Amino acid sequence: MNTVISAATSGLLITMLNQWANVFGDDVQVQDRQLLYNYNVHQVCNGVLAGLVSVTASSNNIELWAACFIGVIGSVIYLQTKKIV
Repeated sequence: MNTVISAATSGLLITMLNQWANVFGDDVQVQDRQLLYNYNVHQVCNGVLAGLVSVTASSNNIELWAACFIGVIGSVIYLQTKKIV
């Protein structure tokens, strides 16, 4: 259950932040990313994977709220490393 919660939280956060950037980003940035108010499946799948990887080591010993928090941290780390590369 912890693994599923972490992955779902991470994927949902990536989707929400992606849509936030599409709605409130400037037009040049949106055209550069070629998203234009569409969902980016690659980012969502990578966000889910980031949530899975971040909770894997401790999934047996944590509470459900901690799995959700770890998923958020995993998605934030994914977004930060995506901007660097």
